[in-house]
Amino acid sequence: KEQITIRLDADVVAHFRSEGRGWQTRLNAALRRAAFGTADQH
Repeated sequence: KEQITIRLDADVVAHFRSEGRGWQTRLNAALRRAAFGTADQH
C-alpha cells in the first residue's frame, strides 16, 4: 500500500469513521469499487 495525503469531504470521512475500527480499509474498498468495479485486495 502507498501512504498519501488526500482531501475528502468531512461528512464522507465522518461516515466511515462512525462505522468504527477498520474505517480506512472500508474507505479503500469503496474507492476501489468506484475505480475498478471490485473490492479485491491487491
